[in-house]
Amino acid sequence: MTWRPRVSGWRWAVRDYVGRVWDNSYEDNVLFLASGISFDILLASVPFVITLVSGVTIALDLSPASSSAEINDVVDRMLPPHSDALGLPVHRILGDALHAHHSLGLWSALIFILLSTRLFASLRTVLGDVFDVEDTRGIIAGKLFDVRMTLLATALFVANTMLSAYLTIARSRGIEILRDIGLRKDIMGPLEYLLGRLVAFGFLAVMFFAIYRYLPARRIRWQSALVASLFTSMLFELAKHMFSVVITHVDAESVYTGTVAAIVIVVVWVYYSAIVFILGGEVGQVYELRRTRRLQREVFSD
Repeated sequence: MTWRPRVSGWRWAVRDYVGRVWDNSYEDNVLFLASGISFDILLASVPFVITLVSGVTIALDLSPASSSAEINDVVDRMLPPHSDALGLPVHRILGDALHAHHSLGLWSALIFILLSTRLFASLRTVLGDVFDVEDTRGIIAGKLFDVRMTLLATALFVANTMLSAYLTIARSRGIEILRDIGLRKDIMGPLEYLLGRLVAFGFLAVMFFAIYRYLPARRIRWQSALVASLFTSMLFELAKHMFSVVITHVDAESVYTGTVAAIVIVVVWVYYSAIVFILGGEVGQVYELRRTRRLQREVFSD
């Protein structure tokens, strides 16, 4: 008789949970679904960036020249060291967008909303497959609901992005940028930085929670949506840090090792984020299934 080590309860539970998530992910063809979501994200990202830049320019009441200098300074600090004489393409694109920020911002916002409704329709279809929910909304009702979800998710994502950028600048030599626009005078301390990071994470978690709970045609239990949103938010934050580390090793002066590599990294990061989003749904679905089976065992045991 062969002796086998006894597996403790929590280890068996973790193994069972991971195994079920793996099996469900294979059945739902997560990699294929993620490719479709990634395509829609990349389509919507261009008008989103232009709208965001135009909105910041209008909100801060800056002239195109001064706002272009400030934004280019932020971009340069985010990129690896490079020569200012090169005139990076991103500088020219942002400069043109800022000089036409009124008309361009309006059109980019409209295009972003249009493409975002397509993105949320794809997300609803994917979550319907994950949570086994049939889409019962009509075309008009579905589009109107997608517009509301677009506005909510965009507001939370922008809040997370702007707060994360503010924290990054306030903890580095980029504090001069905040001094020039009158937002801050001294470098942020570690406790304030930690609290800011928690708030930024909260914005992200609330966004994913709203998507998981309300986007499917049938509302998902808030406990399952919470588990899914926390899982996705943590891996999404991890991806952001990994992306920032990788991008700092890209040579911006080279077209092949700089521009092309940056494009590949961005596409891979978007694809990874799409996979994480679907896996978060799978984690929430397995949590719900395990809860249902536990309740069934309790009923039969009585």
